[in-house]
Amino acid sequence: MNKMKQLMSLLCVGTLCVSVAAAAGCSKVSNDPQTLQIYVGEFGYGTEWLANIVADFKEEDWVKAKYPDLSIPALQSNSEKSYAADQITSGKTSIDLFFTTLSATNSLASMGVDGKSYFEELTDLYEMTVPGEQGTVASKMEKTFLDNYKVNVGGKQGYYALPWAQGPWGLFYNQNTVKNKLGENYTLPRTTDELKQMCEDLKVGADGVTPFIFSAKEDYEHYLANIWWAQYEGYDSYERYWLGQDRNETYSSTIFSQQGRLEALTVLEELIGNESGNSHKDVNVLDFTQSQAALIQGTEGVMQTNGDWVQREMGTISSDEQLNRIALMKTPVISSIVKTLKDTQMSDATLAAVVDAVDRGETSYAGVDPADFAKIKEARSMVNLIGGHDALIPSYSTAKELAKDFLAYMVSDKSLNTYMRTTKGCKMPYRYDVETADPELYASFTDMQKTKLNMLKDCTVMPFSELYELNYIGQVRDFNTYDNLTFCFTASAARDYHTAPEVFNADIEYYTKANGAEWQRVLQRLGV
Repeated sequence: MNKMKQLMSLLCVGTLCVSVAAAAGCSKVSNDPQTLQIYVGEFGYGTEWLANIVADFKEEDWVKAKYPDLSIPALQSNSEKSYAADQITSGKTSIDLFFTTLSATNSLASMGVDGKSYFEELTDLYEMTVPGEQGTVASKMEKTFLDNYKVNVGGKQGYYALPWAQGPWGLFYNQNTVKNKLGENYTLPRTTDELKQMCEDLKVGADGVTPFIFSAKEDYEHYLANIWWAQYEGYDSYERYWLGQDRNETYSSTIFSQQGRLEALTVLEELIGNESGNSHKDVNVLDFTQSQAALIQGTEGVMQTNGDWVQREMGTISSDEQLNRIALMKTPVISSIVKTLKDTQMSDATLAAVVDAVDRGETSYAGVDPADFAKIKEARSMVNLIGGHDALIPSYSTAKELAKDFLAYMVSDKSLNTYMRTTKGCKMPYRYDVETADPELYASFTDMQKTKLNMLKDCTVMPFSELYELNYIGQVRDFNTYDNLTFCFTASAARDYHTAPEVFNADIEYYTKANGAEWQRVLQRLGV
């Protein structure tokens, strides 16, 4: 199955001058080939990791020899998600290297008036030998990323971005509260039915506690729906949605009728919807920082969807003891997956037992068809990684060679160690076994980070939706009709509350009404 994809840049086009860290606004510095100006977005992982890698880079003997007049001014930084695209597509920025995030509005194929891309093609970087090592940048990148990052820009296949973070969305919980309420030896849920039961167990009694605490306006809970949708459908079928194609590889609006979408929406509503009584009464007014702080306390709520940056982000206002309360739950398998198995009557208890076998590394389970076991194994290994956190170089940078040398150094073992040490266990998508290479550092990580690293060792990474033409050209999203899936299930006003079937059917209706006029517009945008 051929992917039709093209790597995306950020939200807007235009110019914008914002404050920077340790530098004055948009003031220019020397624009010579040995001066490397760097911008890093403050999107959860902070900036200290990059400052430390820059400091190490400057001390490398080969760097001093190649760049005797090297200058790397203080990092520029802000939290404006559109800043990188605004600056690069202005055609005027003197920044040579951007560490930013991708979204799904404008393409890296954006061309200037001269017909050339604003973004530097990086295939030569991918082919560079990592400084001090034997392999290339490409050979060190984890395969899922390498396979996805080669894109077509202006008819030329190549790489236009280099990832700098690999964090999963996941269900984080306060393990102290769980142990105190449910017992020291409580078994975490392996299926979504067990997750629902966990919620009931948490609420019962005078010492009951609300299961979920989150910020609905951030809509992070909908990432759980994506995982359960992919689990139910399986990787190939889930990817067909993003290809916009049915099983015959024909473009078809039937993709919106994938049963996995409805099953996932149903589970999410059952877990956080108003009638469940599982969500904190203030989820619609809490901001994200408040919800994270409440998770750490554990008295107002026990679980929320978040990323692996949560401990680093809360580190300035929380003690180590408090941060260690946060743990990461391996995403339970959607219980309705049994509808897709040969054994459609499999009990949830058996499903949970098979999940346990998968977790133990077993390759079969007595009485379970091998195909069913494989389906459950794939579902249990599903990981939904955060949207691309990528390094970009403007094609008109005056320090492109220096920027590429820095990026090649960034994926070295030494640099990856610095990254993990500074972020306290976060990871870039390059092969580096910290547990073996630096046991002392690994031992210093929290249980949450160790769980995360273990999950990433043998996982099935869900397709990056931003890299499919259906998303960035066709303008189709995962759940299209409503901007905030979480709010659909938590809204207090009846007019704003939408049930899982309503959300599911709204997309089908939108793309099939008037003889499929909206779907035809999608196909026109795709050039089909």
